[in-house]
Amino acid sequence: MAASHCTPREHIERIRRERYYIGKEEKNPLAEDIHQAVNYLSEELYSKDVHFLMELIQALLFTIHFIQIYVYLKFNAEDNKYVEGVTPSLEFVITSKDITMSGSKSTLLIFNNEIGFSPANIDSICRIGKSTKKGSRHLGYIGEKGIGFKSVFLISSKPHIFSNGYQIRFDEEPSPDCNLGYIVPEWVEENPSLSDICNIYGPSKCLPTTTIILPLKSEKEAAVKKQLSNLHPEVLLFLSKIRQLSVREHNGDPNHNTVSHISISSEANYQMKKNVNAESYTLILAAEEDDEDEGDQCCVLESPGTQISGRFESIPEISISRLRSAFYYLWKQKFPVKHESFDKKRMGVDEWVITLAFPYGRRLNRGMISSGVYSFLPTEMVSGFPFIIQADFLLVSSRESICEDNPWNKGILDCVPSAFLNAFITLVKGAPDAPSFSVPFLFNFIPVETSPIQILDSVRESIREKLVVEHIIPCESYTSQQIFCKPSEISRLLPAFWSVLNKAQKFGVDIRNLHSHGRYIVNSYFDNEDYDQVLIFLGVNYVDIAWYEKFIKSCNLAKQASEEVYLGLLNFIAHNWDNCFNDLPLLKFINASGDISLLSVSRARSGNQRLCIAHDPEHVSWLIDWNQEFIAVSNQVFMPQSTQTYLRDFQAGLQDWLEKSVKLKAVSVYAYGENFVKALSNKRYVIAFTHFLYHSISSKYASDWCLGQLCSSLPIVDEYGYVVTRRTEVLVPAKVSNWVRLLGANPWKSENHVVLSSEYLSPANFAGKHTPEHGLLKFLQLSLKASDIPHVHPPNAAFASVYSPLTKENAFLLLDWIHNIKSRKTDSLYSFLNCIKQGSWLKTSIGYKPPSHSFLSRSDWGVLLQTDFVLVDIPLIDQEFYGERILEYTEELKFVGVQSEFWQASEYIGKHLMNLAANFTLTRGNVFSLLNLIRYLREKHMSPDYLIRSVKDQKWLKTSHGYRSPSESILLDSEWKIAAQVVDGIPLIDNTFYGDRIRSYEAELQKLGVRVTIDDISKIVSEQLKHLVASSSISSKNVLALFATYRQFRKLKYKFPDALHDFITNAQWLHTCLGFRCPQASILFNSEWEALLHIASLPLIDGNSSYYGNSNDIYEYKNELKEFGVAVEFKDGAKFAIAGLSIPKNPSAIRPASVLSLLKCIQNADGKMESLPNDFMKSIKKRWLKTTMGFKSPEESILFDFKWGLQKEDGPFIDDIFYGPDVLSYKDEMKKIGVVVDAAEGCMLLANHIRCHSDISAISRVYMHLYQFKWEPENQAADWIWIPDKGATGQWVSSSNCILHDKVNLFGSQLIVLDQYYETKLLGFFSSVLWVRLGPNTEDYCKLWCSWEASSHHITFAQCSAFWSFIAKHWDSKTEKLVLGCISKLPVQKINDIILSEKLDAFIPDDLLLKDLFDRLSDEAIFVWYPPTYMPALSRVNLNKIYSCIGARPISEAVEKDESESFTATGANVRKVDPRSLVLKTGFLKIVLAFLCDASLNISSAERCRIVKKLHGLEVLGVDEHITVSCKVSLSSGKTLVVKASRMCRWVKDYAKLFIQRVDESTKRGIIEFSTYFAHVIAEGLLSEMPGQITALAELVKLGSLLDFQDDAVDFLLKTKNLHMFAEDEEFLSSLTSCSA
Repeated sequence: MAASHCTPREHIERIRRERYYIGKEEKNPLAEDIHQAVNYLSEELYSKDVHFLMELIQALLFTIHFIQIYVYLKFNAEDNKYVEGVTPSLEFVITSKDITMSGSKSTLLIFNNEIGFSPANIDSICRIGKSTKKGSRHLGYIGEKGIGFKSVFLISSKPHIFSNGYQIRFDEEPSPDCNLGYIVPEWVEENPSLSDICNIYGPSKCLPTTTIILPLKSEKEAAVKKQLSNLHPEVLLFLSKIRQLSVREHNGDPNHNTVSHISISSEANYQMKKNVNAESYTLILAAEEDDEDEGDQCCVLESPGTQISGRFESIPEISISRLRSAFYYLWKQKFPVKHESFDKKRMGVDEWVITLAFPYGRRLNRGMISSGVYSFLPTEMVSGFPFIIQADFLLVSSRESICEDNPWNKGILDCVPSAFLNAFITLVKGAPDAPSFSVPFLFNFIPVETSPIQILDSVRESIREKLVVEHIIPCESYTSQQIFCKPSEISRLLPAFWSVLNKAQKFGVDIRNLHSHGRYIVNSYFDNEDYDQVLIFLGVNYVDIAWYEKFIKSCNLAKQASEEVYLGLLNFIAHNWDNCFNDLPLLKFINASGDISLLSVSRARSGNQRLCIAHDPEHVSWLIDWNQEFIAVSNQVFMPQSTQTYLRDFQAGLQDWLEKSVKLKAVSVYAYGENFVKALSNKRYVIAFTHFLYHSISSKYASDWCLGQLCSSLPIVDEYGYVVTRRTEVLVPAKVSNWVRLLGANPWKSENHVVLSSEYLSPANFAGKHTPEHGLLKFLQLSLKASDIPHVHPPNAAFASVYSPLTKENAFLLLDWIHNIKSRKTDSLYSFLNCIKQGSWLKTSIGYKPPSHSFLSRSDWGVLLQTDFVLVDIPLIDQEFYGERILEYTEELKFVGVQSEFWQASEYIGKHLMNLAANFTLTRGNVFSLLNLIRYLREKHMSPDYLIRSVKDQKWLKTSHGYRSPSESILLDSEWKIAAQVVDGIPLIDNTFYGDRIRSYEAELQKLGVRVTIDDISKIVSEQLKHLVASSSISSKNVLALFATYRQFRKLKYKFPDALHDFITNAQWLHTCLGFRCPQASILFNSEWEALLHIASLPLIDGNSSYYGNSNDIYEYKNELKEFGVAVEFKDGAKFAIAGLSIPKNPSAIRPASVLSLLKCIQNADGKMESLPNDFMKSIKKRWLKTTMGFKSPEESILFDFKWGLQKEDGPFIDDIFYGPDVLSYKDEMKKIGVVVDAAEGCMLLANHIRCHSDISAISRVYMHLYQFKWEPENQAADWIWIPDKGATGQWVSSSNCILHDKVNLFGSQLIVLDQYYETKLLGFFSSVLWVRLGPNTEDYCKLWCSWEASSHHITFAQCSAFWSFIAKHWDSKTEKLVLGCISKLPVQKINDIILSEKLDAFIPDDLLLKDLFDRLSDEAIFVWYPPTYMPALSRVNLNKIYSCIGARPISEAVEKDESESFTATGANVRKVDPRSLVLKTGFLKIVLAFLCDASLNISSAERCRIVKKLHGLEVLGVDEHITVSCKVSLSSGKTLVVKASRMCRWVKDYAKLFIQRVDESTKRGIIEFSTYFAHVIAEGLLSEMPGQITALAELVKLGSLLDFQDDAVDFLLKTKNLHMFAEDEEFLSSLTSCSA
């Protein structure tokens, strides 16, 4: 539509009139279709709200999430044109003013300063699929879908456009003038006016050329505002024309604004790379916004300012107020489009332009996820790459991602690795026009992380493959020359070694030979953990450990380095230990001459020279100096003092390694000496070591503990000059000793008591230290414990001098020695102390005595020893001889056995008296003297306890039963004589021997332990009774006497003694028929217990028994028995019957009365026990209850209830005839013992006993009962179902062998059909409870067929139909699997019979001619059976599908045809036939060519000519004889069926001859038969390379043959088949026919 000479309004009116018929009388016939097409496209393109915002916010989200409005309106700002000198900008303003008066709460205005809409642009947006951008892809236009602007209707029902004089709007509702919506423009007079727009844009600013106004739908308002606020700044990266973009909100009150203000701008400078058809430039993006929260920033690269090789490179970063900025290095490169990547949507585009953006520092993302793939505008694809890929990708309709399977996109992505490589090399190797980033920093652009998008991960791998073959890795260099290596040629050093190298270089160590050991080394600034992933990705590995060993040795690091560097080197080796370091001299030590040497780790480990350091820093020089004296014997070397100093301040891990791996030892003075002190064997070294210890303690280098430990191991030199290592005590020399005065000589040489050598007293000099004469003596006394009596510790050995009287001075010396000894442990000095205790060296009142036989008297008790009561001489120490000084040694005397206490004297007296008693010389007078002494001591307030203790346990008191000890004797009061008659043998003190005088000493006798009270007597009686009970010797006399005693106490109202009461209560002293029992466990027999005796063991007290003398005397004490706890009533003894239940093995011996009595006991026990005991419940589990089915246990028995509808014979019911009607009154008691009384609970018992029945009536009653009470079997697979036979017997079967019905009567021999045996009302029980199947399933049918196969069963038509009908109705994958697993034979029809044949020998008759041929000429039946009449479920189609799945083959595929013996083409029987009458006939050729021209075959013109030319040279020959073909079918048995068929045609391709048999044209059959054979032979010959088309061509040729290939008939035939020839085929046909003519 020409619009160049009309005004904008006239242009719009013309569009309305001419395109949409507005103002015309007729209606546009396509209006409704156009409306529905637009509606469909707008709704389906983006199915959700967020997907609108992929079209508008591809008009708002990426900019095309804004610009899409624009983008597709023509406003696609990248598609716009701008006036030169104008900064291209795009502004979005949202206002709450309804300037369109459409009722919208918010309106979005979009301003663009492009040159404005042209008439062609207006025409484009008023159509569907029409765009001014088509054909302009090579210019970089981004529009594609052709429907973009229409999607604005998802947020606005009335979009407006003001541009270049156009003031129009569109409406989504169909216009009443033309019944169309979306694309019909309407002119806008007002609402809004230009002044309204200016007021919002800013009255003081010049209104841009183009304005889009979108009154927002209410439901879309929030989403649009949200996306406007979330506009991604990187949207401008690849929009090369847009330089400024902003978002703001216009409201009367700014406080009500809900959209963040955003302003984005960009700047760029370009540089061309002609050698790679590329250009590069740096682009700065800046964004300004209201919100001061920066959000989460994605910082993928280092901050600027990295130092590399002396270069400091950086780009300044802008950060002013709320202005955020970011720098991007962009590389744009062109690649030719590959042929295989061509796409129709990119017709005419012959170059791909790929741009890679490398962000420097953090990207501008405003806290949002940043896209990794752009197609001019961002997609939603997060690549995971540290750079952005931009190219002209084909996108999915929602623009969320690229089309991953599209060849165009794959071709672009294949070029990305090359673009990346070129850009990366340019950056790394510092091209002059590339930004000067520091080199290691640039490696962050390499995509090392796996991309979540598979197609992009392939790009990542391709980038890696390209990088690893390039010289891109910077080497460490100590010169100005920069070297780059391939990743495979360079290696890394461990960070710790870099630290060592850097420090070593700083201290002047020459390390310039770093690359001289087989590998280049990565630059140290690059070789750090920040670039680990990059280096791993590129395959850069660390050097092997052997490299370090070579380098360290070559530059002599250990000796040249400072202590700090040296320890760093050791620390590195510690953390990276390898055997290659074993023999490397690494370890510093001070040698014998005081110089520094190096020791290898292997030598240090071997122990030949143990590397040491001082544990205490103050001891370093001390130990090093003294080690010069002992270096020959210590095998220890020390690290230099400076090394030790640095080592102490170094990290702890190094010293740990030295200790564990190098065996470094941190030694103290003690540890140093302890290492070799025991090995000292030379007298000089022993003496020297003693001086070392002396000076160490004097100079405070050693502690007392250290000194003591070392001295304990130190050998000594004895008086003979020998080195002694074993010693017990060290003695001072004899000339200055006390031990010579007391002992005379050293008696303990054999006990290793050694005397010191006099050399220890001589002066000496060692390690520069002087020791004066006698200087060591005091040290030896303190440290080596060189001692003398009384300080020496003796051995455990006797000495002779104590067996003779000692002088007073020696006695006191000995006591001083004992004083010192007793303060120590004396357990091991038995022999030594014993000789002192037993030696007679102590002077007493009766001569020299051993200390153990002597007393040291005291004034408070000494006088008592002179009374008349004491008849013993006591040896008292002679205090006149020793003087008062002896009292100072009281404790020492006690220690050696001297006694000094009164109680000891008392015991001495008591032992003397007891010796008299033992010799039977203790008289009555002696007894009274002893009693008088006890009384005397008590009167003097002195304790007689020790005297009593010494005599109380001896047998010296005369009693009625001989001499007894006081505690065994009784002084009896006549009042309690009856208690003594309960038992015999009470030892009463003999009044006849002692007379009545003995009673006057009752208090003294009681003090000695004699029993004098009734409680004491009762205890003796009770003890005697307990002994009788223990030996089962208690008699009825004892029992009755005890009852009589108890009755007397009750009569006198005295408290019964506790001891006897305790015996009566707890002891088992009452005789019962089960033995002796305590009263609480006994029953007093009466007649009620007699019935229970048959089934229970009861502890009955029977007075008429032989034990009680058949006297029944025990019954006289019934009240006493009850008081004691004996059960004297039947109701009280229920627990005994329950506890003593003993069911006899023969249950028939149990009388009904016994069972009823037991039930009565259980009833009596109710309330007295919570539940029946477990033992009782176990004992009644035997079968002892009589039921209608014999004796059963309670759990197997049921209490009958006639309400259940059963008969007593139907189950194990309690026999109430046997037990009598009273048994029914014990229903609760029976339930307690396990008898089933509930109908539902009895189901399991009835079910378990059902197999006892063979009467189907009884079984049916039980089934109905089980059904009624919802019984469920525990094992449904058990044999629960009774099947009677014709007689009185039958069998029990499982439900798996049964079905309810067999409607087709096939399974009588396979399954049991229950409706033949049971009433209908029971079938529900079988189905729901026993899970009997309603009918046979697929598995049953398969088993049935298998049985038919195995038994050669004669199958009837009805059976076969029923079987295959079921299979067909239930055919699915499961059925198919079952059938394939079991069916090996298929039904084959033979005349009027069905036989089963191997499935490989059964064929589907898909070719009826072949079927007819084999039916006529072969005796074998090979074709599958079909039902004789039509059955929908058994249609041949269904059966063929089933047969085919099982293994039957179509006969057409199975048959092999052989034409080699068809005929002999010689002689007079062959004649030539004019090809023009048949194969070169125009109509025939038309059919063939038209068929080949079918577009679906996609055959080229040249190929069509080649195929038809096969006919041109064909010689046609007629024959009279039959042309035969052999048809063969091979069977699984190895047999081959062969039949011969006549054919009327044969094409011998090798000779280009077509043989045809004369046609009998007098019969229709002859004509159709010839046409069929001819058509098939021709089709096979022409289309041998396209077997799938042979049948179609054959059918068409057959029709043509029947029409005799007449031209007009053939033309009509071809039209009916929608076939025609092309012009070139017409020409070919014309040349072919003219040539043949």
